[in-house]
Amino acid sequence: GDVPLQLVKKGGNSPVSWLLPPAENDRRHADVLAAERTGAPAKPGAANAPRYTCAQLLVLCVEGVRELEATFHLLALFGATELIAHLCGPPDPLALLPVVPSLVPHLKTALSTRQPHVVAASLKLLQQLASASPRVAKALLPGLPSLLPLLSLWVTAGNGLRGRVGAARSGEMDWAQARRCDLGELVEELLEMLAERCGAEGARLVRQYVPTWSTAAAGGQARVCNERGGVAGFSQRGFDAPSRSLRPASAR
Repeated sequence: GDVPLQLVKKGGNSPVSWLLPPAENDRRHADVLAAERTGAPAKPGAANAPRYTCAQLLVLCVEGVRELEATFHLLALFGATELIAHLCGPPDPLALLPVVPSLVPHLKTALSTRQPHVVAASLKLLQQLASASPRVAKALLPGLPSLLPLLSLWVTAGNGLRGRVGAARSGEMDWAQARRCDLGELVEELLEMLAERCGAEGARLVRQYVPTWSTAAAGGQARVCNERGGVAGFSQRGFDAPSRSLRPASAR
């Protein structure tokens, strides 16, 4: 297909492998473009040059996260995760910035599916984007008014954020926790990250679009903005703050 990924049956930390590593993909693509601009003879193997840059592949992968077929969903999710990490690293840590606006509509569509595994994957990708760098987090700001109303679907005044993937059927709560698909936990972490890392405007938008989350912290006290634009207090009403610190989605 258009994305040079394949499933790996056994071993490794990732269930997918690249047929053409992201760094090599961009190098070959740049060589072809340079040859076209200068009129120089094409290098050997130019006929097999990649069709898309890593930035374009990332958009395709994020769009594919909403696939319901397990194989395509996994390829899209792990492809997007690794491409975000690649575009945030050397030689150009800011390569991800211009791509972020193109990702928001696809993430919104994925969240709108209400499919638990699709929503969980979208939340993890948003966490990874929010934790990538301060500039990438702030690049999400224009898209928050369209994303936050969907996140608020899992926030209720009485029960907090404890809805789990497939929790309606016996035994699926444990499955959700084991696979890190607790939607409530993922949403809570994401809202905290957005309020903290997107500055004062991010905290204001979170309070505006998810008022239930923003009105009560641990002990029933109101959340208040700190000097960095985040909010004091982590938990919803009636739940203690988790002891573990937030980690980027890619570290999980």
